Amino acid sequence: MADNVKVAVRVRPFNGREKGMGAKCIVRMEGSETFLTDPTTGKDHSFRFDFSYNSFLDRDDPGYASQAIVYRDLGQGILDNAYEGYNTSLFAYGQTGSGKSYSMVGYGEDKGIVVVASEKIFDRVNANTDPNLSFKVEMSTLEIYMEKVRDLNNPKAGDLKIRQDPKTGFFVQGLTKHTVGDYATVESLMEAATKARTVAATNMNATSSRAHTIFQLMLTQTKVDAAAGKATDKTSTINLIDLAGSERANSTGATGARLKEGSAINMSLTALGNVISALAHNSDSSKRPKKVPYRDSALTLLLKNSLGGNARTIMIAAISPADVNHDETLSTLRYADRAKQIKNKAVINEDPNEKLIRGLKEEIENLRKMLAGQGTVPGGEAAAAASSGAGGADIEELKKKMEEEREAELARMRKELEDKMRSELEAAKASDEAQGRDAAAARHAELSAQGVLSGEELHAARERAKTEAHLVNLHEDPQLTRQIYHFAVADGTTTVGRSDSDTKQDVVLGGLSIQKEHAVVIGDGAGGFRLELRTEGARTYVNGTPVTGPVALHDNSRIIFGNNHAFLFCNPTDTAPKAEGEDDGVPEEVTFDFVMLEVNKAQAAAMAAEEEKRRLEAEAEKAKAEARVKELQAEMEAERTRMQADAEKRMKALQEQSAAGDREARERQEAMLEEARKQQQVLEKKLQEQIAETERVAAKKQKEMRERSLLDEKLLKTIPMVNEANAIADELAKNALLELRLMANQRKGLWTGEEDEDGEVAPEPLDTEVYVRVAPKEGSGLEGLWHYDDFMERLYAMREMYQAFVSAGRELPVPGYEDPLTDPFHVEPEDMSLGKATVFLDTLLHIMPISETTPILDYKGSDQGELSVRVVPHFGDKVPETDEEGDDDLMALEAAGDDGGIPDSLSKLVGHKLNITVQVKAARGLPVDRSVGAHVRFRFFLDERERRTPAIDGKAMNPRFDYSCTFSNVITDELLKYLGEEELSFDVWGRQDDGTAKMAMGPAKRIGRHSVAGDYDGAGAAAAAAGGAASPAVAELREQVESRQREAEAALAKLKEEEAKRESLEAKLRALEASSPRGSPTAAAAAMEEVKQKQEAEHRAALERVKQEAEHAKEEREAARRELEEARNRAEQAEERARKATEEQAQAAAAAASEAAGKPAKDAEEELARLRRELREANEAKVAAEAARDSAQHAAKTAEEAAAAAASKSSRTCAVM
Repeated sequence: MADNVKVAVRVRPFNGREKGMGAKCIVRMEGSETFLTDPTTGKDHSFRFDFSYNSFLDRDDPGYASQAIVYRDLGQGILDNAYEGYNTSLFAYGQTGSGKSYSMVGYGEDKGIVVVASEKIFDRVNANTDPNLSFKVEMSTLEIYMEKVRDLNNPKAGDLKIRQDPKTGFFVQGLTKHTVGDYATVESLMEAATKARTVAATNMNATSSRAHTIFQLMLTQTKVDAAAGKATDKTSTINLIDLAGSERANSTGATGARLKEGSAINMSLTALGNVISALAHNSDSSKRPKKVPYRDSALTLLLKNSLGGNARTIMIAAISPADVNHDETLSTLRYADRAKQIKNKAVINEDPNEKLIRGLKEEIENLRKMLAGQGTVPGGEAAAAASSGAGGADIEELKKKMEEEREAELARMRKELEDKMRSELEAAKASDEAQGRDAAAARHAELSAQGVLSGEELHAARERAKTEAHLVNLHEDPQLTRQIYHFAVADGTTTVGRSDSDTKQDVVLGGLSIQKEHAVVIGDGAGGFRLELRTEGARTYVNGTPVTGPVALHDNSRIIFGNNHAFLFCNPTDTAPKAEGEDDGVPEEVTFDFVMLEVNKAQAAAMAAEEEKRRLEAEAEKAKAEARVKELQAEMEAERTRMQADAEKRMKALQEQSAAGDREARERQEAMLEEARKQQQVLEKKLQEQIAETERVAAKKQKEMRERSLLDEKLLKTIPMVNEANAIADELAKNALLELRLMANQRKGLWTGEEDEDGEVAPEPLDTEVYVRVAPKEGSGLEGLWHYDDFMERLYAMREMYQAFVSAGRELPVPGYEDPLTDPFHVEPEDMSLGKATVFLDTLLHIMPISETTPILDYKGSDQGELSVRVVPHFGDKVPETDEEGDDDLMALEAAGDDGGIPDSLSKLVGHKLNITVQVKAARGLPVDRSVGAHVRFRFFLDERERRTPAIDGKAMNPRFDYSCTFSNVITDELLKYLGEEELSFDVWGRQDDGTAKMAMGPAKRIGRHSVAGDYDGAGAAAAAAGGAASPAVAELREQVESRQREAEAALAKLKEEEAKRESLEAKLRALEASSPRGSPTAAAAAMEEVKQKQEAEHRAALERVKQEAEHAKEEREAARRELEEARNRAEQAEERARKATEEQAQAAAAAASEAAGKPAKDAEEELARLRRELREANEAKVAAEAARDSAQHAAKTAEEAAAAAASKSSRTCAVM
């Protein structure tokens, strides 16, 4: 029979951090139902489980779920199933700090399920009164870290292998099993296992939140069958599993390719989630079954029986009540909801032959009963025949006596056999229990030698610590805190370092940033102590401050050695005065979290102040918004009252003035009422819109505040992780420096809000995200910008690489990481955002095009170049290129304006179709080292798809895109609001130059002739190939020449336009002359002819001069481009010859290449001089063009005045005639 996995959820109280943040409880429970409230939307998510435990309440509240209640519901059932012979499993799932270990192990007097179950299992054993039944209890404790299995009761065994048995399934080969006869031995071995984790955390870079712990109890029930002369066993395995923090899987497990390739640390939880999802999917018979990926990790292999196999399983989902942990809590509840759908097939574990024999015996006994009921007994006829003969009674009596003697002999032999078997079993059990006690004692002795004390030694050490100075360890897991004591020498030294040091260290540490001879604590003999570094630069902090020289130690000083080894220095006899502010804000009981937070106290203090400021601002804004809403509501009510009174007054006046049945009065009255109603509706709509807008702004403020709190929390978590990554880089001799960055979330646009196949919706990404920048620590090289998720994946791989480095004896290169693709510090050239160029769209509301060259600003506000864009509104299919074409486009909608003319605002065209064409022209001045494959991304209005320009092929500082995209929309209030309030952001992307990219010779997509930018990109490539002779000054002059050339071309176009106007005026004059009387030429015509001839001569002369100068500048530019192209070709040929040369000819080839590059360098210098001349000539051309333009404008003005005078005189002449 299949049994579903039972699932319980338990919510803990707020912790200190959540209280300090002012977190709100978003979890409530009603019976077996659990509700989670989304803090952003207020929507409730409902889940129903077998048990819902509310431990958030006060302890004296009737609904409070205590440890005893949890054990009663869950732990007792586990033991009952174990006694029946079933395998049982209980595992706790949830994010770090959610209370998993509290439920499983407990703290102090609040004993958890593991501890109570270990006590109770012996109650049943000791209460046994059946002499033929005996019990044997064995225990094992193992830990899975980085996909490696360690025996916590025998750490010297190293990494253990997982094997598969055809009958029992997967098991750990070489795992020690200690027979225990009482709870005291179990407690001793559990304590030794916990101490072993402490030592591992001290000697390696391992912490409990990244490891899974499995505590196993094997219960064997032996039944002695006297009749058969043999004993049978019934076994059951109890697995009590404390998993690592599950938020690791939530934040990074399902997204990164690097993790899918095998980041061992996080693989277990990801694989567990996949197994749970597959089993939940397979529980639905209507769906096609999925393969369950048990083999993806060590954890899922060992949990195969617990999940979907031969076991009765219970899962505890531990959750946080705080709103800041909403996403992790929701993910945990969804995992638990899936887990309850899993079906297991549990069977009693016994020898199948024994089961068969027992069944046959039961069948024989049933047959005998059936025969006895029919009055027939086997052997009855023979007995009757014998009794009928002579002497039958004597024979019967003799047989009876012999039968009794045989039964007595059998009973004696059976008793001897039972006693022998029982004594052998008890002796074996006693021997095994003695071995278990001896093993526990031996483990404690080993741990004691390493400074980890227990039992009487620990008690004695704590008594000694009351009077002597000492160092005591702090750990993120409370079970591992204050377990190691190192007493300082009052008048000597206490050394700190690694085990591979040339001299023995008093305090042996390992892991990141721990030097062979790290530091020393020196006692002055008078009760004072100081700490000094033994290796320069050894990473050490005292009270959150880096140690650079001798530092005095006082009572309660907090010390961090390396990256994360935290100790508390205690000196009960210390009387020396402390530094001012040394103990400010220090809690009575110092914890690991406080010490690590203290290291980042500057950032933490700033964040706390900023958080408080935002909280006060948000409260003020909320109060202001509420007051404004009330004010608006009051105004609306007052206006409604006023308008009603006014309407009633008018109605009364009309009634008084009009006679009964007066139709005109009634119509006037109804019209006034209708007008009043319309005014009231307009006012109410306006006020409702204001209220909605106020509420929207308030909700937005609240969301921003919550997101900022989440971001601050993530930032505080990331700071020590970045420090850890930098420490790993130093240990592995990586030329890499990692730094934190806060940037706009580039993955925000990838979020769709859609449900996946399991019905889950990924949480909406933050607007601002934590990024990690990686750059060469020394020299030059590629830089990278990693998203928080990518960094976390790489960090797991870094830790894995560091462990391999330590295992290999700290030898470089690290085995298995020779390939750059497996190196987590390797930076691949990839697209990165150079910055954003922003264009405001409100000009479009007036049906006017936008043509701007806007700066490209990166996340720091630094200028990264310029982007030239054009945004054109139009109603036809053709995109207007000039103002005249734009006017023609509007002529078709002339009747749509309110005044019957051409509309001047989109607000008058609501309901019409509008085309908006976005043209991305070109970019200028992009960073040369990040301009490979440059392209632009943007998203307009409600467009779901992100638009991208084609990427430039190669490297281009001044790429030309010539990209155009038209968006068609119906003009609505939403569109008008978007155009009036929002901006269009163009995100410019590029890729770093790894030395293989060549300068782009032109744009990715050309329209018309080659662009100036494309031509000069080729020239720049040639200059760069010529050995770098074309300096930044050349590039600057090149840009100036290009700019002057464009200005000259614009001046020419302007002159042509002025010439067209002059010709138009001449045509008008000719028309006037034609309309004058014949034979009487006017004075205006003569004067105009004289002006015309004079201005025409000046205009043509200036135009000819400008044309000649522009042609000369163009020829010079083309010559310079050709020469630079030739220089580039010569340099490329020299480079090709050097690359193909053999090793023996390398020196000669290099000399040849240097000689070959000499002439191009000289040519580049000549080109520089030529460009300077060209710039002067272009400036002169511009001045001439401006002079010609002024002259033409003056001529046109004079012609217009003369034409007006002539027209006036002609009209007067006609009037006289």
